[in-house]
This record gives sequence, C-alpha cells and structure tokens, in this order.
Amino acid sequence: MPATKKIEEVKELEDLLSESSGAIALSYRGLTVAEADGLRDVIRSTGGKYRVVKNNLASIAADRVDKPIFKELLQGPTGLVLFSEDNFIAPVKAITNHITDTRLELPIIGAVWEGAFLSDEEVQRIASLPSREYLQAQVMGLLQAPAQNLVSVLSAHMRNLVTILQERVKQLEKTQEGDNHGE
Repeated sequence: MPATKKIEEVKELEDLLSESSGAIALSYRGLTVAEADGLRDVIRSTGGKYRVVKNNLASIAADRVDKPIFKELLQGPTGLVLFSEDNFIAPVKAITNHITDTRLELPIIGAVWEGAFLSDEEVQRIASLPSREYLQAQVMGLLQAPAQNLVSVLSAHMRNLVTILQERVKQLEKTQEGDNHGE
C-alpha cells in the first residue's frame, strides 16, 4: 500500500516539475501551520505552487522528467516553490519580502531558473532588483526624452517667433497711431 502512495506522489511531482520553468527551495523546518498558510497565499498570488517534498521522491521525479538540476535544491527538509511563468523576479521578491516582513526563520536553499542553479546569495540579489514595471517605465522615459526635448526646442523657436511678430505688430500700431495723431 505505501508503495502505491509513493508512486502516486512521484507522478504528481513529475507533473509539477515538467510544467515548471523554475523553482525556489526553502528549508521549511519549524514553520507553524499559520506561517505555512501565509506563505502559500503569497506564493499563490504570484502564480506559483508550494509543495513540501520528500527529497528521494523528488529526485526520482526530476530524473524522470529530465530535469536533474532540480536535485540540487533537495537539501534537508525542502519546500519547493514551483512556477511556470517567465517572470522569475516577481515570485522571488514576493517570497523574500514575506520572509522579511513576517520575520520568518525560513532559509532559502537556492533556486533553479533557466536551467541554472542559483545560490541563496544570488536569489537575494535578484530579489533586490527593481521590478519589471519600474524598469519598463524607466526605459519608456529614456525613449521619450529625446522626442520631448525636440518638441521643447522647436516650440521655443516658435514661441520666440510669435513674440517677435507680436512686438512688431505693437511697434507698427504705435507708429501708425503716431502718424494719425500727427495729421
């Protein structure tokens, strides 16, 4: 009976690993149920899945789906955060912010992203990067700046021309008034 349960668990892990583009491994030792639920909520909000795994079963599943790099994450009691979106930074930021904000004793073992293993330090550096939206806004600002400068320069010349013409009109009106008074 236990063998069929393990076979089913390996199959579930195979499915999860095959549809995942990356993972973050957490050492979940000492988490309370409430802390684990809070962590799961944060992970779900980023489109990820959290699964506490048995290392030997996860190792078998990783080999079966031809993703042996995932085995590097399996150290001690392991909770895997699996995600399939292209955006790796959002889940990393959400998890590290949650750990910091709630002061959880939840060490990050490492991560796998784009076929490479990332250490805890590398994961922390990624978490400190600005968000994708912030970087996109900066790029858009940089792309718009030359056009704004061009418009500003062209409009300044037009304003100067209009000012000169208005002054000339005033000057002509004064000379015309002077001619009319002189008659």
